[in-house]
Amino acid sequence: MLLTAAQTMMGIGVLLTLRFHRYSAWILLLLFAVQFPITSTHGRLILAGVYLVVAAALFVWHRRYLPATLRAPFRPKPE
Repeated sequence: MLLTAAQTMMGIGVLLTLRFHRYSAWILLLLFAVQFPITSTHGRLILAGVYLVVAAALFVWHRRYLPATLRAPFRPKPE
């Protein structure tokens, strides 16, 4: 469950700019493919940590988009 949550956080970090670059796709594919041969709980916790570190770096890198992203669900719908 932690691994899935960490993947979600990284996905949000990737999509903060509303653009999906090729290097982002390769990183996601690489990390996603790496999880299948890892069968131990310890290995998956380490992988979740890697996802969280990458997500934190993306949040810092795209920090100017965070306020608008956090406000968006609470805006009234345009009529």
